[in-house]
Amino acid sequence: GCIATGSFCTLSKGCCTKNCGWNFACN
Repeated sequence: GCIATGSFCTLSKGCCTKNCGWNFACN
C-alpha cells in the first residue's frame, strides 16, 4: 500500500504507482 512521505513520489523513488502523487510512497 501507499504511506505518507514528506516528498514528491516518483517511480524511480519507489512510488506504488505512477498515480501515487504527492506524499505517497510504497511501504
